Amino acid sequence: MEIRELVKKYAIKIQGEVKDLIARRVNEAEFREVIDPLLIDFCKEADLNPLARLEYTLASGRADTVFNRLVIEYKRPGVISEERGHQMTGKAIEQVRDYILDLAKAQRHEINRVAGVVFDGRYIIFVRYLKGEFLVEKPVPVTRESLERFLNWLVSTASGIALTAVGVENSYGLFASMSVDSVVVKITK
Repeated sequence: MEIRELVKKYAIKIQGEVKDLIARRVNEAEFREVIDPLLIDFCKEADLNPLARLEYTLASGRADTVFNRLVIEYKRPGVISEERGHQMTGKAIEQVRDYILDLAKAQRHEINRVAGVVFDGRYIIFVRYLKGEFLVEKPVPVTRESLERFLNWLVSTASGIALTAVGVENSYGLFASMSVDSVVVKITK
């Protein structure tokens, strides 16, 4: 199966599971326990070496999950707001940013080759480092398209492609699904 078809298949599968998990009002751990195995299965089917690390300890704390060079910070469904200024949303963004820095340093990766997402089942926030600063996109609702983008990031970070517009667009379309409403902001400590 071609990677784009596989991405679409798993985006639909994950979206169905997310809807069920939200309806059941699960906590963060229960949410993660369902989504992580789906991501691992996706990596296996895509012939990627997932190098999944659950509860991965880094200098600034414990990342929920790290797949190769992609940090995933899960939150209980409904915790993240569409506003980056929301307290829990801002804290989650800061955690991902710190984990990206720590992972790049600990694994000796170029920081522009590491990325992160905040994921609560209702929203996804994409975070990466580009041209000397962190770029944090506006939280986007979880849809098939945003999940496809999430999976494309997973493919890109597993393949060693630089997370730059040229490097990834040429390979897997990291920026291809970016909506017109996606706003990028500089995050400073």
